[in-house]
Amino acid sequence: MAFQTGEGPIENRKIIFLMIILIVLLVAAAVLLPPGLVRIAMIGLLVMPFIFFLFDKPVFQLYFLIFFLFSNLHLFFEIPVIRLIAVFLIISFATACVKGRQVIVHDKIFFLLVGAMALFAFQSMALARDIDSSIYRINFFFRYLIYIFFVIQFSTTRKEFITLLCVMAFAGVLSSFLPLVVSLPEKYADLSFMWEEGVFRYEGFEREANMFAFALNFLIPILLFLFMKFRKPWFIRPVMMALIGGAIYVLYLSFSRGGFIGLAFMFFALLVIERKNKVVVLTGLLLIITAGMLAPSLYWDRITTILDVGSGINKDFSILSRVETMKIALIVGFKNPLFGIGIENFLFYVSRHAAFSDVVHNSMLQIFSDLGWMALAVLSTIIINNFRVIRKMIDSKNDPELSQIGRFLLVQQVAVLVNSLTLPVAFHMIFWFALSLPTIAAYAYRRRLQDSPSLSPAVQK
Repeated sequence: MAFQTGEGPIENRKIIFLMIILIVLLVAAAVLLPPGLVRIAMIGLLVMPFIFFLFDKPVFQLYFLIFFLFSNLHLFFEIPVIRLIAVFLIISFATACVKGRQVIVHDKIFFLLVGAMALFAFQSMALARDIDSSIYRINFFFRYLIYIFFVIQFSTTRKEFITLLCVMAFAGVLSSFLPLVVSLPEKYADLSFMWEEGVFRYEGFEREANMFAFALNFLIPILLFLFMKFRKPWFIRPVMMALIGGAIYVLYLSFSRGGFIGLAFMFFALLVIERKNKVVVLTGLLLIITAGMLAPSLYWDRITTILDVGSGINKDFSILSRVETMKIALIVGFKNPLFGIGIENFLFYVSRHAAFSDVVHNSMLQIFSDLGWMALAVLSTIIINNFRVIRKMIDSKNDPELSQIGRFLLVQQVAVLVNSLTLPVAFHMIFWFALSLPTIAAYAYRRRLQDSPSLSPAVQK
């Protein structure tokens, strides 16, 4: 595909190169210039030419949106960057639809199930005792679903899907490593500190160490897939290996026990699914061992506390409180089984059962207590359907790339789902992007799956 200008066609790689230059200039202006009208004026001068250029190209607007969502670089701007891009994308896409662009329903089953989840979340506000918290959470949840809708609209071919993964990977890498040299603005500089160990936890630009580790469990399988896909130029694989090893290392620096469990299950799934691919297995093992050797000894002391759970000797308040909130979530869920207590209302009830106030660090129990067993059944159906789609992709014998991407999506699903059992991420962006990728990939590679009776009709088309 090429885009026409007054002087002739411009290739996609040139557009991407110009976008990278723009992003660098915008970040430089946001970081280096002092707050005030000068910074706003400079950013405006950089952005305006691209606004006119991109209005008729909503796919590039989407890539900008994905970039800022996964890099968190919007924190450097005083204006609501993500919201502005989203509004601009909606207007541009609506204009395209008026001109005849079709709305893509890539998988009817997925759309139906996600619609049901959105309905359960919305109606739960009728039962909420803390309506402000419900409105706050559902506002973000619906935004994430809208972003995923636009990803579906512009990921209809394998080339577009691979581009999406590259944008996510590039943004995730910046969010993971850029904080090593650039600090967040002072109002966001609230580092996690472990008082007993006396160390700071590395949290990238996520601003929370456990969420940072969760994001890495989403990112690492994508980097692994790109490592296997791209072999040229010659330096791409060494660079990808360094990025994967670095991602594992900074995950260790987050001191996240849930992140470590997700990583362990990721490697186990990788070992099983890629057991015949010695390059992937040996590379993964080498990177994990190397990063582990570089990790602080305090990290492994913290990880060993996982083994004490249930033994009665664990005195870690963080673990004990989370186990207690899981029990409370079950109690609350069984008392309100049909529609739950209302989205983001667990804190209102936990104080009735415990002397402390904390959210439940388990996404499945979060859904059960907040929205009820029917919403939990819907979420479970989404997960089961994803594994069914992934299995069909893995079994594709006439398309090695499709089979490969299916295997790495399986690894990603395992890592994210296991990690989500230790975090309250049931309505988080990364959780729902992970749940969306299998059916998006199946649709993008649909020509190889047309004879597949087990996939939904929308994917087969």
